[in-house]
Amino acid sequence: MILLQLPSEPAASERERFEKKGVSDFLVAGKIEGRMVSPPLFNLSRFDEALEAALSSGDGVETLLRLRPFLIDEYIDRIVNERMRAAQTDSIRASNRVLLGRVGVSLARLMLRRLQTALNSSRFALLKENGAKPPRLLIDLAETAPSGIEVARRYAAECAHPDAAFLLSPRQLPMFEGWEPTGPGLGDGFADAKFMVDKLANYQIDLNRVAEDLERIA
Repeated sequence: MILLQLPSEPAASERERFEKKGVSDFLVAGKIEGRMVSPPLFNLSRFDEALEAALSSGDGVETLLRLRPFLIDEYIDRIVNERMRAAQTDSIRASNRVLLGRVGVSLARLMLRRLQTALNSSRFALLKENGAKPPRLLIDLAETAPSGIEVARRYAAECAHPDAAFLLSPRQLPMFEGWEPTGPGLGDGFADAKFMVDKLANYQIDLNRVAEDLERIA
């Protein structure tokens, strides 16, 4: 499912034109009519809070849990690149290089697993009987626009999953026409993703601090 981020509500003709290009809905000023959209979620504790709020709402409205893996990688990559430039040996540089561009999607995989666990629970089965709609991940790719089509497509391929939707900017929409993601997407690689996130402490990278900083600018 593709959603489009717009600065204002589209006119009827514009909405129809975008819908013909495969757009399912529109995010305007952080909101989507008939759906709840969480603020961007940058760590697991924030994700758990948003997921619990979605499950507890009981209003039958679909909640989109908004993730920005690219921004997480951009932030952490800056730290890692600075360390690599200051490193005295190739081995130190190599040990840091493994983090580049990998944390954001790894975190998204862990979030997907937590979402799936919640949706497969007896608690949600009861909620569903009473009209609850399953929350869905919203992978925000609009932030990747300045970095070009290949970056956006890489994140789309790595984050593809039936329980995930993509948020694009109008500038990106033509880049995705006729393109289908290939590869395992978010569904595979949980063990590697957990290992990647768990080892951040060994590099003195605190995801809670990263989240606090990103929440101030997101």
